Amino acid sequence: MRITAATVIALSVFLVASSQLAASGANDSLVIMVRHAEKAKDDPRDPTLSEQGQQRAQALSDTLSDSLPVAVFASPYRRTQLTAAPIAALANVKVTIIPIEGDAKQYAIDVAAAIAKVSEPGPILVVGHSNTIPPLIAALGGSEPNIGETDYDNLFMLRHPGGDRVDLIHAHYGLAD
Repeated sequence: MRITAATVIALSVFLVASSQLAASGANDSLVIMVRHAEKAKDDPRDPTLSEQGQQRAQALSDTLSDSLPVAVFASPYRRTQLTAAPIAALANVKVTIIPIEGDAKQYAIDVAAAIAKVSEPGPILVVGHSNTIPPLIAALGGSEPNIGETDYDNLFMLRHPGGDRVDLIHAHYGLAD
């Protein structure tokens, strides 16, 4: 598993701040977003995860194990749900499926609306796709990143500490792409 020193520092700062906000009863608005892990070649429409993808899904769980999500969102596709499954099981939360109704921008709006309905303080995990995570980050107030078709190790953490300010950290987890 590849976690750089900068990633550890960034995660530590975000998680400590989030823990302090959660302890105070405030909604910390920490949203963690990843693209699904590597796809298998078993179904061209709705593939499962390859062996490497299964390892990445476990790496995501290991990476987030000290700050368990209170909510986990995924698309209707198996690859997103299977990526989310290990951390959801560890956190003892159900993966909530957000239906895709429209284009990627509309889906981002729908996911942002679901995030806004989470009342329990704590981190929220979204497992999406290379074309849904960037517009979701934009919908939440961050700068839209570019995620390549073969990029699977990106981990985005977005937090609204108050007012109009948005903190966005782009880190990496698991093995390098």
